[in-house]
Amino acid sequence: MPAQAANRRFGRGHDMSAEENADWLTRVSRELAPALRAIVEGHLESGVPVIIEGDFIEPAFIASFHDPKVRGLFVTEFDVGQITRNFLAREGGGEQVFRAEISVLYGRRLADACKNLGIPTVDSRPWDTAVARAANVLSGNEDAIMA
Repeated sequence: MPAQAANRRFGRGHDMSAEENADWLTRVSRELAPALRAIVEGHLESGVPVIIEGDFIEPAFIASFHDPKVRGLFVTEFDVGQITRNFLAREGGGEQVFRAEISVLYGRRLADACKNLGIPTVDSRPWDTAVARAANVLSGNEDAIMA
């Protein structure tokens, strides 16, 4: 199967538009929220720190906690070419442009939600300062590293 055709099967195993794939990602995120909530609440009760990272976490989930111990941020990348290169470097195979387009569309939706909910975002690049910038945002020292 050509790489482009495989990319169109990202969501639920049949042809879907980028918008439909982004909608699917949103639905799955909402379905997973109760399980993630149980994990976070368990760690809040036990006092054991935890970092939850990855796909399927929505800004609304972060905003739903009214505890200063729960913080979140979203790392953004809106360059389809860069995401395509990242997929290729990480996974090999052919170029996954359609999948990268889905990532950008979904990422823009997440960034818009972050803006509306007051949840910080951090640009993925420059990569060599991304971790420090994220740590500064989470620690409340956002102005320490802005480049």
